[in-house]
Amino acid sequence: MPVTKEFPCTTLFTIPTPPGSGNCGVAFLDLDIKVVSGCAKAPTLYGPGIYCLCFRSSIEDETGGEHKREDEAEWKLIYIGSFLGTDLNIFSGNAAARRWWTLLASITMRGNSVSIGRRVLRQLVNHYPMDPIVGALQVSSINGIANAGGKTIHDDQGCVSSRNRTKFAIAFQHCFHGVMLPSSKRRAEKRSAFRHLWLPRHRAYPDGS
Repeated sequence: MPVTKEFPCTTLFTIPTPPGSGNCGVAFLDLDIKVVSGCAKAPTLYGPGIYCLCFRSSIEDETGGEHKREDEAEWKLIYIGSFLGTDLNIFSGNAAARRWWTLLASITMRGNSVSIGRRVLRQLVNHYPMDPIVGALQVSSINGIANAGGKTIHDDQGCVSSRNRTKFAIAFQHCFHGVMLPSSKRRAEKRSAFRHLWLPRHRAYPDGS
């Protein structure tokens, strides 16, 4: 039978903040989310499968205390997706390296390669005219600010955010310091605001499923 595996994001990714400004002049698009070397080679993350992203809005601070927010750290399922391997081989390709990092980067609106479509941004401006996240994206768009690679906030940089993902970031931006890798790995799992669930689909299960 298939077995669901759990991965706190702090065990999957390193999330440093590179020097300099954020992507396309947007200060909060500043995290360089990368898969840790061990996970990049882990055979359990290769091939097709179903993945889920869970979120909690209460995380432990650096002093060991805890900030109680929303529903006292209960995990909530916020996203379900599928990974189908690569174009050449459905049983190849690392799900974390090819899919999960982009989900984490875009749903928090913190990744330094996040972009957003013009139509989506217009919709967000209409719904959140005074929101600082939307305002910063709008300023970048109006001024056509480009990054070092010559890309603007509307150019696909490998991590396109959607309206719903940006709305989630707007609602929970105050929690997202918890996605960063803490200095103490002993408290890493407690401090993780996100957790991935992974149900891999192997070539054949004993029961034929």
